Amino acid sequence: PITGTADMQASEALLIMARYNVRHLPVMQSGQPIGMITATDLIRRQSHNAIYLINEIHRADHVDELQTLSLQVSNTLYSLVENSLTAYDIGHAISAIGRAITVRLIKMAEAQFGTAPIAYTWVAAGSLARNDQTAHSDQDNALILSDEYDPNIHQAYFEQLANFVCDNLDRCGYVYCPGEVMASNPKWRQPLSIWTGYFEEWILRPKPKSLMYASIFFDLHSLYGDESLLQNLMKGVLEKTKGNSIFLAHMAANALHYQPPLGFFRNLVLEKSGEHAQTLNMKKRGVVPITDLARVYALSAGLAEINTQDRLQAAYKARILSQEGMMDLLDAYEFIGFLRLQHQANQVTRGETLDNYIHPSHLSSLERRHLKDAFEVVSTLQSSLAHSHHLGIMG
Repeated sequence: PITGTADMQASEALLIMARYNVRHLPVMQSGQPIGMITATDLIRRQSHNAIYLINEIHRADHVDELQTLSLQVSNTLYSLVENSLTAYDIGHAISAIGRAITVRLIKMAEAQFGTAPIAYTWVAAGSLARNDQTAHSDQDNALILSDEYDPNIHQAYFEQLANFVCDNLDRCGYVYCPGEVMASNPKWRQPLSIWTGYFEEWILRPKPKSLMYASIFFDLHSLYGDESLLQNLMKGVLEKTKGNSIFLAHMAANALHYQPPLGFFRNLVLEKSGEHAQTLNMKKRGVVPITDLARVYALSAGLAEINTQDRLQAAYKARILSQEGMMDLLDAYEFIGFLRLQHQANQVTRGETLDNYIHPSHLSSLERRHLKDAFEVVSTLQSSLAHSHHLGIMG
């Protein structure tokens, strides 16, 4: 039978139900069934828009249908915010929609081009892998192929599949990655042995470009195909990052690239130029610094978690992060994240293109004070990371 696990997110359970067209899911723990969850149970706790949209996505027969359905993502985000879900839950729900669209496109590609000649897995990177997408974003993805891969025999098939999925993700609003980190780029469509070599190069010889790739590809999630390919890859990778002081020092320095927009006298520092001048960049200056910190904590302890909040909690359990540090960062991440989502929900009502830039005048005085506190938490933990002589005691 198709089952779920006790530690599964509700959005993941919904996705499984939608994918296999089932309404009941046995829940397993340590190999034993401990209960049953139904779609009705989950709908009571989720905005109905998310589950119905996912169901419609998995029933779609044509790309045009997916393109039309993808237009509902912004309204779904608005509904989730209006229903007062947390930023954590909203991120999982919106990401579940992105995953559903990707999986449906892969299945359409297989129907058109035939069954894959060798084992492979389609992996998402970045925000989709971390389950923290907000509405549409650019796509980051890759293909890990079995080492049976022979370019003379298999290259054409996987090139067709990757181009079909990436091109149609773009049509559905998940625009092409500006850095071409996509399965349609041959560099990111490789057998397991080549991927292993990539990670060894990034870890053992960290350079600026390597660190950029590491920030993307250390956040990977298998969406479709043989998940063991990714599991085997990451098991070896995490063994190499754990306690690797040189690599972690480089990653820590990289994690300090984006500083919270807080001045010396606790004043908010606004963007200086461009179309978003005099605003706060809630993604690069708010969410990203915490995401980067959590990634360094996870890699230093060889932790497999990908979601930022999950990484912070795992880092505390692994004694990489103090309880106070964990709780402060979790609260800061949730507060910053929800303000960002609330801003985007307001843009939906005004028919504007969604972005991450908030004008301070749109925040209440209480929100501004809390935002300064949240930014100060991030600055403090960044300073702790910067001054750590041994990454095992940071935080």
